[in-house]
Amino acid sequence: MNFQELLMRLSASCFAADRPDYNWKTLRLFPETGLDLVLIVRLAAALILCVIGALVHNTVVQYILLALSALAAGYDYLASAIACILDRQVFRPAVIVIVCVIGTMAVGQPVDAAVFLLVYRVASILIAVVTVHAQKTLEAAVGGEIHSPAEFAAPKWIGYLAPAGLCIAVLVAVLEIVLKVATVSRAIHAAMIVLFLSTPCALLISVPLVWYSAVNGAYRCDVLFRSCRSMRALNAVRAVAVDEGEGDSQLPKVISVKSSQLTPEALLQLAANAESCSNSRTARAICAAYSGPILTQYLSRAVDIPESGVEVYIESTRVCVGTRELMILKGVDIPDADLTDGYVVYVSVGEQYAGKILLQEVVQSDTKPALKELRALGVHTITLFSNASNDSVAENAKELKADHLYCKRSGAEKEQILSQQVENLSDGELLLYYDRRCTAHPEHSSADLDACVIPEESDERFDADILLTSQDPYLLPEAIETAGWVEGICREHLAIGVVVKVLLLVMAELGYCTLWFAAVLDGAAALGTLLMAIRAFGFDKPHHRVRDYLPKVKSK
Repeated sequence: MNFQELLMRLSASCFAADRPDYNWKTLRLFPETGLDLVLIVRLAAALILCVIGALVHNTVVQYILLALSALAAGYDYLASAIACILDRQVFRPAVIVIVCVIGTMAVGQPVDAAVFLLVYRVASILIAVVTVHAQKTLEAAVGGEIHSPAEFAAPKWIGYLAPAGLCIAVLVAVLEIVLKVATVSRAIHAAMIVLFLSTPCALLISVPLVWYSAVNGAYRCDVLFRSCRSMRALNAVRAVAVDEGEGDSQLPKVISVKSSQLTPEALLQLAANAESCSNSRTARAICAAYSGPILTQYLSRAVDIPESGVEVYIESTRVCVGTRELMILKGVDIPDADLTDGYVVYVSVGEQYAGKILLQEVVQSDTKPALKELRALGVHTITLFSNASNDSVAENAKELKADHLYCKRSGAEKEQILSQQVENLSDGELLLYYDRRCTAHPEHSSADLDACVIPEESDERFDADILLTSQDPYLLPEAIETAGWVEGICREHLAIGVVVKVLLLVMAELGYCTLWFAAVLDGAAALGTLLMAIRAFGFDKPHHRVRDYLPKVKSK
């Protein structure tokens, strides 16, 4: 075993965020308490030595006892600090803690240094305990553990926090000495407090738990996020592509029946009997508009022609119901006055044209306000994909105020369109692809985020960032709104940490703060924000309507 391996082994009992192998570029949960019998004995011995050392009046004996107390409580931190320094990571929290302990002892404050290290160790253990308890509480609330990684890229400014703290600490010490407002020892002591306050734990420790709580809250309401990053990324969504598929959730409606030879009722009856032999959306819409009986005993030799219509014999007479192309194929002439580019079905009896039926796609009553809410949440581009004909959904898209409409596009064409939209977005903006009608989603699209609606029971693969078990269009704006709400909670916690650190900084300058007291308040701020993090579980708060739209059945 070489020296570096020895240091790593000795530092294994440190708080996870203070170990040499932890990368502070990533934020994650810290459920590892490290609390075992050895650590309990160490902390108990350190406390006893600290109390005895504080009561002893002999300076030499006091320093020896308090130094032994600090070693008992934090020899692993000393090993971690040495390992970080050898690895040229001099601004790691473990290094700052040890420098503060040594510096405080060097200026004649050994009691403060020993108590500080004990308080810091206890606070770090409590942070891990609160995290573990929160995870168990969330697991009990949702009926089982979810495996959603709570890891995030740390903000860029975190790398400048410790260097800035060192600069401010040096400046404080120099100014107090030059201006003669404090002795050299007091100035250095104040500088040690400032240096300790540059540790980032209290500022960011609650962020992973906040998002983990929010993802669990969404899971309870059957909105499944693949990771906490997926939910957090919703805050950057500025473009949404909605794939409606065939639009099977609501049938078109018949708005007009026109015939110069038959009454509207007779033409609708004729068309409905013929369309009863087809299962297309158009056929089902016409049958739904007809309230009379279907005379199946008179129907024979039915042929359902995909994308065109149906041909059927009623008794011995051929009846065709379908597109203009079907009429041309069957040699039926349509009067110019009846030709239209809208959503229309033509009817012929034998070789003669009989009339036409106009239909219109129906906008779901909650789709339009849902898309309007997306706009209010910052989405500036809405794209609709549909497998229906352009004529049948153009008015629908216009009513929804969609920016782009693409009909009958292949998977490759959709990928190309999505890629182009991603390129057109500004830096920091994301595109979300919302597949509402899929039966499977085996591959992630070229959009930044994928959301898809999954059946209640399905063995298919769904490679998406967000899985929903309802086609309700309100779910998407609800999820984005919730992500913004949770981001606000994180900002609140950051503000609490900053206020506490500034308050301690002022108190240190005025001479009303010791190092151990700074550790107590800084640790209290970290624990306080952790305890408040679980409120992000409220995905179903009154202003979040998701629970009103989702079934109470979880999908695997």
